[in-house]
Amino acid sequence: MTSATERTDRRRRASGSEAFVIKSASIEGLALVLKTTDVAVLRTELHQRFGDTPLTATPLLFDVSGVDTAVPDLRLEELIDMARQYQLQPVAIVGAQGGLLDRAQQLGLADLSDIGYAAKRPVADKRVLPVPATQPAGPTPEQIEQFETAQRLAVDQAVREALATRTAPTMVVTKPLRSGQRVYAQGGDLIVCGVVSHGAEVLADGHVHVYGPLRGRAIAGARGNTSARIFTSCMEPDLYAIAGIYNTTDIPLAKEIQGKPAQVRLDGERLIVEPLKV
Repeated sequence: MTSATERTDRRRRASGSEAFVIKSASIEGLALVLKTTDVAVLRTELHQRFGDTPLTATPLLFDVSGVDTAVPDLRLEELIDMARQYQLQPVAIVGAQGGLLDRAQQLGLADLSDIGYAAKRPVADKRVLPVPATQPAGPTPEQIEQFETAQRLAVDQAVREALATRTAPTMVVTKPLRSGQRVYAQGGDLIVCGVVSHGAEVLADGHVHVYGPLRGRAIAGARGNTSARIFTSCMEPDLYAIAGIYNTTDIPLAKEIQGKPAQVRLDGERLIVEPLKV
């Protein structure tokens, strides 16, 4: 009698296919560069910047190279839970050593300290070379540290700019959005042809256009695009934000703005709301 496994193997050989294929892949993600090990402070600042708005299911790595990891007060479990509350997916850690690295790996985080995110020092050539009469002085430890810091900051800035300028087809929503509904245009602009009710939320990495009353939450430049804007034919939002800078109904709108066509743009770190002439 032929077993099920043998029959499967025969069919696979007959079709010339394999059970799986391994290919290289490039996965886009974000780095959370820590300046403190106090998770409560991190949680407070995240809430100040983004409120309860999820940041999409994006791979995330924790960069702890800039904090004192010898101090045993970094509660990784709470840090991971905090990230998952914003729908981020922690996958790795950078700069961890000793007990902190052991705990990170036990929690399922990979060690990416040696993979391109931070600058690497060249490996010494082990061949015996003639020694010149006068050897040029090498870089000091301070110079090496400054170089590595500059490289790390350059990589971080490049990642932010790449995410901010990434484009995708415009998303168009033709139905009204009720309370509790959320629409996110990843990588592009969002156009809503209808009302965005109180409790609803619209997000886009690019511009947000609402051709109807905007009464819920509107977030443009969700991944840091400071050139993004919000346009609406009726400005009545619960919250509006661009690139992490936000205002709520605690700051009342001017009479010439409230309930009127308006646009929101970013000037430095200040949101400008002005009438939209139509």
